[in-house]
Amino acid sequence: MSRNNTNFIRKTVPNKVEKLENGAKRVFYNDPTTGQEVQADYDTVFVAVGRHADVHSLGLDGPIKAQMSNANKIVVDQ
Repeated sequence: MSRNNTNFIRKTVPNKVEKLENGAKRVFYNDPTTGQEVQADYDTVFVAVGRHADVHSLGLDGPIKAQMSNANKIVVDQ
C-alpha cells in the first residue's frame, strides 16, 4: 500500500476525525515523536488497532486441528 502513495502514521490513534464540506476527512492525532496534536486532511481514513486474537473460543483444537504459531495466530498459506 505504501507503494501506492498510502500514508501510514504508526504508533498513534486519531483523537478526532471531521468530515469536511469537500468530502475529505480532517484527522487530529498526537504526533508519535513529539506528542503534540497535529491535523492533516485525507481522502480516506483507515484505523487499525492491534488486538489479541481470541482463538481459544474457536474450537481449533477439535476436528479442524488448525496449526497455531507461537504468538497464538492461525498459520495459513502465503
